[in-house]
Amino acid sequence: MDEVADVTFAYAFNIIMEIFSNMMIEEFDLNEEKISSMIDKFVSALTPSMQRHLQAARLVLNCQFLLNFQSSIAVL
Repeated sequence: MDEVADVTFAYAFNIIMEIFSNMMIEEFDLNEEKISSMIDKFVSALTPSMQRHLQAARLVLNCQFLLNFQSSIAVL
């Protein structure tokens, strides 16, 4: 069940970061490289526990993506 919570947390976090990135591009005319750097700094300022949740969720999401991708190739 912890994996589900991690994935939910990562999904919500990614949505928030996308909204933040889009806002920064529109409001401050920042490029993606600068925004990426800002997000990296933000994530590094999170508590170690939150960072672990994000890392765990990314691993689960990456595995799910790869499995879905392999399944779609098998159909072809």
